[in-house]
Amino acid sequence: MAILFTDTDCDISADDIKKFDIKVILMPYIFDGEECYYDLTKNENTTAFFEGLRKGVSAVTSAINSQDYINYFEPYFKNNEEMLYVHFSDKMSATFEKMEVAIGELSKKYPKAKFLTFNTLSICAGSAILVVEAAKQIKDGKSIDEIVVHLKKMVSNACCLFAIEDPSFIEKGGRSNSKKSNTNVLKLKLAIGFDDSGFIKLLETKTSMNMVILDIAKRVKNNIFEQSEIRILDADAKANADKMEKEIKRLLPNSKIIRYSISPVVGTHCGPGAVCVAYFGNKRL
Repeated sequence: MAILFTDTDCDISADDIKKFDIKVILMPYIFDGEECYYDLTKNENTTAFFEGLRKGVSAVTSAINSQDYINYFEPYFKNNEEMLYVHFSDKMSATFEKMEVAIGELSKKYPKAKFLTFNTLSICAGSAILVVEAAKQIKDGKSIDEIVVHLKKMVSNACCLFAIEDPSFIEKGGRSNSKKSNTNVLKLKLAIGFDDSGFIKLLETKTSMNMVILDIAKRVKNNIFEQSEIRILDADAKANADKMEKEIKRLLPNSKIIRYSISPVVGTHCGPGAVCVAYFGNKRL
């Protein structure tokens, strides 16, 4: 059976990690000058982290190096395993250049092993739903080549929308493909999503989070595949996530909703108060 890897930026749930035996690559972040790693398997409380952001404590993400990747992958290369790494959008980090170097070295050393990657062109729960899709395929006995073909068919339907309470975190991170605006000065709230190229796109600006939540819930209702589950993740924003769930349930009474927290790695960029909604739909945006 193939070995499935993902990373912290994909915000897979602790339940999914355990259920499908997913290997998670921990991506570092620097919080108040200290390098930290968030273990998705432990479902740790994130309140202190987001409270720190609200108070102005500095947080940035950083990339792991080639040797880190070698440390993660080499035990499985040694056993000549089939491996698939389903990762967050390569538009969001330079870390994948380091990964390519590591895979090049390992492939030469262990030529009988097989390693493939799949770029979800998303992040957070938008990546998580594709990781779970890959895990189900592995459980059904599919090869990693077959799984990549399947994911390529699904990736343009993997929708990831964010309600952003404080736009300064998005603008500070510099990961949006949209032009910078004066949303922070005007204290506006944002609806954003990932396009088919893996870039962040601004969808709406509103004067309140309630209005953003209503906008996103309407987008979900008009776009979702009938049988798709919906993931709602929040950045220490239970009240906002509760409103999102309530509105989606009002529009889609039979929807299956999964709730958990946004990790500090993703939270560094979306900021406290944010809510992420992910599902499979007719189109990304």
